[in-house]
Amino acid sequence: MKYTGLEKRNYRRIRHSFIFSFRIYPESRSKQTHDWDMGTIENLSAGGLFFKHYKNLQVGTILEFKITLPFLTNRTCCLGMVNRIEQKAPHQIYGTAVQFIEIENEDKDAIKKSANDYYYKKGLSD
Repeated sequence: MKYTGLEKRNYRRIRHSFIFSFRIYPESRSKQTHDWDMGTIENLSAGGLFFKHYKNLQVGTILEFKITLPFLTNRTCCLGMVNRIEQKAPHQIYGTAVQFIEIENEDKDAIKKSANDYYYKKGLSD
């Protein structure tokens, strides 16, 4: 069912799958490090992303990302905070919504431009 309510997002999304790397960002003064893991981005915007993974991350968790996209010259390294979790039963897969909290302006602008181009090419409206 298509959502017909008021759009609350600030940026258009690219609804396409991309592979990326992420890890839980180490807390300041913590010596604990977390291993890098792989996930699949379901959609991406200049404001954040939604991905599926087997880890049940908690709302408020800070993640570090390494994202390589065909429309960006360099790999994007940024930080985001988990703001929503959806369990995709019965497979124990979790949908995780993340808001970017630290991203280079150049990368943000490239994602924004690519999302606008995506909408234009697909003939989509807001």
